[in-house]
Amino acid sequence: MPQVVRHLTLRELERRYKKAKDPVEKTRFQAVYHAAKGLSAKEIARIT
Repeated sequence: MPQVVRHLTLRELERRYKKAKDPVEKTRFQAVYHAAKGLSAKEIARIT
C-alpha cells in the first residue's frame, strides 16, 4: 500500500486544501489529506 511522507501535518494539508483556488490543486490536496488519514484508494476515489 502506498504511504504518504509526512512532511506536512494533517492540519496543514487541510488548510492548504481549503485555501486552494485551482480545482485540480484542491482535489490533489484533498486526496493526499485522506491518504494521510489512512483511507484506501477506493475510498479516496469515492470521496473525490
